[in-house]
Amino acid sequence: MTKVEALLANTLDQLVVVIDGLTDADYVRPCRHLADESIGRHVRHIIDMFLCLENGYPSGVVCYEQRKRDPRPEQSAPFAIDLIREIISKIHRPDVELLIIGAYAGESSNQIRIPTNYQRELLFLLEHTIHHMALIRIGCMDIGAHMLPEGFGVAPATLQYRSKCAP
Repeated sequence: MTKVEALLANTLDQLVVVIDGLTDADYVRPCRHLADESIGRHVRHIIDMFLCLENGYPSGVVCYEQRKRDPRPEQSAPFAIDLIREIISKIHRPDVELLIIGAYAGESSNQIRIPTNYQRELLFLLEHTIHHMALIRIGCMDIGAHMLPEGFGVAPATLQYRSKCAP
């Protein structure tokens, strides 16, 4: 397992712990400080991005814009946990060349095509996941849930910096 895969598995494990500690109502409750989005919606978005990479891996072409947006992971914490555990079990794969495609400007004629590789995309998804976990942290505070693991939603580089600055 590469360092990126190990960091990602650990990060996703932290996410599972937090999700598992929420009530069903808290998981789907709109959070005022998240523009009335739920924690479940952020979890679903994280899952969607991983599924895009997983679905594009065999062909070598990944399009993060083609997310399925299945509502089940945002409405059911147990369903989301099962999907995250499945993602963790599948992240260790050979590094292969990939092509990221997308019409980020809104028009398919402006399609962007960027060569990348599997490990680089895992690193992107690690950063993306941490970003959304930071938002989930805000949502947890909004609903009064305070059982977050140390460093939840904080980038590893920030944690390292903070440890150097500690008295």
